[in-house]
Amino acid sequence: MLKTLISNFLWIGLLLTLAHRVNAQKTESDLTISIGLLVDEMNEKQAIASANKVVKRFNDSGGVHGKKLKLQTRLVKGAWGAGSSQIVDLVFKDKVVGIVGALDGRNAHLAEQVIAKTQILYVSAWASDPTLSKAYVSWYFSVIPTDDQQAKVLTEDIYRNHQSGSRILVIHDGSYDANQSLKSFRSSISKNQNFTIHSLEILPLSEPSEWYRKISAFEMDLVVAFGTNLPILKINENLQGTNGKAPVMYFNMAASASLEIEDLISQRPDNIRYISNDLATNSKKPSSVEDFVQDGVSSLITAIKNTDANLTSMQKVMSEINFQGVTGQIEFDELGRLKNAETQLKITTP
Repeated sequence: MLKTLISNFLWIGLLLTLAHRVNAQKTESDLTISIGLLVDEMNEKQAIASANKVVKRFNDSGGVHGKKLKLQTRLVKGAWGAGSSQIVDLVFKDKVVGIVGALDGRNAHLAEQVIAKTQILYVSAWASDPTLSKAYVSWYFSVIPTDDQQAKVLTEDIYRNHQSGSRILVIHDGSYDANQSLKSFRSSISKNQNFTIHSLEILPLSEPSEWYRKISAFEMDLVVAFGTNLPILKINENLQGTNGKAPVMYFNMAASASLEIEDLISQRPDNIRYISNDLATNSKKPSSVEDFVQDGVSSLITAIKNTDANLTSMQKVMSEINFQGVTGQIEFDELGRLKNAETQLKITTP
C-alpha cells in the first residue's frame, strides 16, 4: 500500500513538472514574436549589433500589443549551399515570422528558394544582385539598391564628367557579387558605345607585385571598383604612379563598405567617388551594412506591428510600407526593390 502511494506521488510530481514546463514554453511563445537574422562571416558582428539595437529600442517602447520581439540569429558559413540548413532551421525550428538577411548574393538566392515555399517574409539588407528580385517571389524585399540601379547612377555621372571615348578599367575582387555588379555596369555603359572597358580581377590573396604590373600596363582615364575585398589603399597608391595624380576611381556600395574605406576617405583624396543617398541620415557617408540591416529590421517590424504578426497579412502590408530610414526612403516596387532608388542616389566625393 505504502509503495503504491509513493509511486502515485512520484507520477503526480513528474506530471506536474512536465505540465509546468509545457506551460512555461507556452507562456514564452505567447509573449514573444521571433524574427530571424541571417549573417555571413564578413557581416556578422556589425549586422548582429545593428539588429539587436533596433529590436531593443522597439521592445523598450512596448513591443507588439504586449509581446516582445526575439531575435534569432544564424551564421551562414562554409561552402556555398552550407547555409541552407540554417535558413530552414529559422523557419521550422525557431518559428520566425520574417527574416532579414545580411548575405552575399548566392546565399540570398538559397534563402529566397526557402521563403518561396514557406511564404515567410525575407528582407535583403546586403545582396544587391538584381536577379533576386527578377525571380518574382512576392515574399522577397530589398532595402539596398540593386546593381542595376547603382550602375545607372555610376554611368550617368561618367557620361556627365568624362569625355566620350574614355578608357575605363574595372577592378573587382572576383566574387560572385562583384561579377554581378560588373555585368550590370557593362549593360548600362554599353548604351554609349564610345567608352572602352577593360576588367582586372584582384583576388584577396594576390601578390601586390602581380597586379601592380597589370595596372601599370593599362592606359586608363578612370577606374571603377567592385567588391568588398579589394586592397583599395594600395590600389589608389599604385594608380597615382610617378606623377602623384591618380585617375578618378568610382566605388559601388559594396566596394565603399570595404574595411579600408574610412582610412582612404580620411586622406581626402580628390579622385575618389562613391554612391551615397540624398535622403540618408548622413548623406555624405558611404552606406554600411549596419545601416541597411537597421532599415531591414525596421521595415520587418513595421509589417509585424501593423498586422500583429499575421503571416497572411504581412506581405501586403510590407508591399505598402513607406517610411524614412537611415539609408533613405524605404518604399518597394512590385518586384520588392527599392522604389525610385536612382532618384535618391548620388555620387559623392570625400
